Amino acid sequence: MGVNKIDKINDYSCKSFNQYTGPTSLFDKSNIFFASNGQGKSSFALGVEAEYLKSYDSSNYRIYNKNYIENHLLLEDRSGIRGVVANFGGQNVDIEKKIKPLVKERDYFKSEIDRLSVDNSKLISATETAIEDIFKRRKGKANIQKKTHRDGVHEKVVSLWVADYNSALKRFPDEKYNEIDGEKDFSEDLDIINAITVPSITTPLDYEIDQSEVIVGKTYDKVSIPSGNVVSWLEAGLGIHQGKDTCEFCLGALDATEIQERVNSYLKNEQSVDRRKLETLSSQIAQLIGYAKAVTDDHEVLIAALGNNENTNSVLNELVKQTDILETYLSTLKSKIDDMPSAFTIDAPAIQQAVAACKTSFAAIQKAKDNQKQLFEEKINRLEILVKGSIGYEIKNSTLIADNCSQYKNNNDTIRELESKVKAKNAEIQRLRDSKSDLADFADYVNGVLGDVGIGFRLALNDKSYLLKHSINGSELSLDDISEGERNLLSLVYFYYEMLSDDKSNLKNNIELVIVDDPTSSMDDENRFYILELIKSIISSPNIQSFVFTHSWRDYCDLCYGKDANQGVKKFEIRKVDGVSTVEVSNSVMMPYRKLFKEVYDFSQKQLADVSSEESLHMPNAMRRVLEEYLRFKIGIEFATQAKYNEIARVLLEQEVVNISANNEVKIKTLLSVCNILSHGTLHSRNTSEIHASARFLMRRLEDIDKYHYDKMRS
Repeated sequence: MGVNKIDKINDYSCKSFNQYTGPTSLFDKSNIFFASNGQGKSSFALGVEAEYLKSYDSSNYRIYNKNYIENHLLLEDRSGIRGVVANFGGQNVDIEKKIKPLVKERDYFKSEIDRLSVDNSKLISATETAIEDIFKRRKGKANIQKKTHRDGVHEKVVSLWVADYNSALKRFPDEKYNEIDGEKDFSEDLDIINAITVPSITTPLDYEIDQSEVIVGKTYDKVSIPSGNVVSWLEAGLGIHQGKDTCEFCLGALDATEIQERVNSYLKNEQSVDRRKLETLSSQIAQLIGYAKAVTDDHEVLIAALGNNENTNSVLNELVKQTDILETYLSTLKSKIDDMPSAFTIDAPAIQQAVAACKTSFAAIQKAKDNQKQLFEEKINRLEILVKGSIGYEIKNSTLIADNCSQYKNNNDTIRELESKVKAKNAEIQRLRDSKSDLADFADYVNGVLGDVGIGFRLALNDKSYLLKHSINGSELSLDDISEGERNLLSLVYFYYEMLSDDKSNLKNNIELVIVDDPTSSMDDENRFYILELIKSIISSPNIQSFVFTHSWRDYCDLCYGKDANQGVKKFEIRKVDGVSTVEVSNSVMMPYRKLFKEVYDFSQKQLADVSSEESLHMPNAMRRVLEEYLRFKIGIEFATQAKYNEIARVLLEQEVVNISANNEVKIKTLLSVCNILSHGTLHSRNTSEIHASARFLMRRLEDIDKYHYDKMRS
């Protein structure tokens, strides 16, 4: 038989195989089997194993199936993965010499980390002491708390105090934070502000000033006219002596009528009227000047009290300037009053502007006073903010604290760099130490494969076995922590590379038989492709008889492609009829879609009474794949789900959904239910008659809408 150790199975009974002997076409060097689920595939794989063990040593064959992880991969106590002795690269006798300098470097890095950590502790302590001193000096009576941080007092705490300073500065930008502490009392400042009096005065109107310009420019006759005060006194006296003949003051005879006529003449006299206007205006201007001087005479005090800002200083300077103009105006008014016959000149618009400027200045000073009053009242109520700001100010400007924080940060940066170096050195040391193990080469080789296919875990040595560890964070994993597809991939890779000889190009010389059952279960396409390549290399191995079983027609086609009996390859299908499984030679291999289509077609042509439960077991999945493949080609739909009912209905019935009969609507929805629910193996909901009816409906619709395609695929 050459490399072939078995040519058939003899008298084998297991599940659906009853005293089976076969197949009639004997096994060859490489044998590839297809069987749908439930047809007896795994039972037959065990039959091949049993037949081999009748005549040959158990150490000279390998079998991979769903029990491989439990039977061959895991340690008995499930604490790890069995070690595999390999010598792919040979041992390095100088390993210890390489390890020694690495240990020395690593220990130096660790000592530097320790030194810097001690230095950081000292920096933290010094910073804490400095902050404590500032806090005690400035806190006073203010109700504020110390700042702490779970990582200790360092640059984070400093940043919190500096944030307080920046917040206070934004609110009170003109404050002298280097002078503030918790004992500061702003009541005195508020008293000074309250003592500032800004007058509320009546100023002459513009037309009165214009009138004064006309009056001072007039000339009057030199007549003896009492002053306005005298005339006013006479008017008041007449009121007292009304109806009397005797003077109340001198008790002499009194002619009130004569006096009244004289007073009236004074009041009606133009010179007297104008002089009285000037006297009234003069009094108002004098009062305005007096108020202005009262304010400007305490210029420096007022500036300090109102915030010492440029705007207040400008207002006061302007007030002084306008006061000078008004004093000149007042002097002219008095000269005219004393000498009415003489003419004088004034600039009425300039006087009007000066009066307006004074009013504006008084308003500005009042506003500044109100602002300062509000500010100091707020300071009194917000002393806590200012004290925090003063503490933050001193901390921010402390050279000692700044230097400590800078050094602390530099130390931490260096510690992180050193920790990274320690980690790298430890990894290198561990790698070298592991390489001394006769299990290391296998782990390295498998890890290279896992890395190439993008798996996020690796094998790590653990004495005489392996552990699974996360590729990035190094955490330990169990097989339960990874997906089913990843478990299957790991076990297949482990299975294959355990069989490699030391040259890594051939399987070990003692291996005579390899059995592989369902190698790509739950794998994605990328990993499936890699595993199929491994299986192909087993099939092509010249000195080993191989048996490969799959329930995937796609995998079956891939494995069979380009292979025939001339290459020592035979293709088989396992079928179950009336509960009994048989093995038949498959002379040609259809493409997956066509194979599935024909299966559904054959199933639909049977009578319901002739359909077995085994046939209906995998039919929903076959129907789903046929329907999805057809829809993908026709309208680009990837999945035949209920959500796509409208599009699917339009394709299968070739009419708009609104025109579909209730009967056809039920049939399409039942078909989608069978494809998407029953295909996932929900056994209790399987209904053979429903599956059969949906298969018949699907085939009839495909025949009606695409007869050429239907005939081509079913033949």
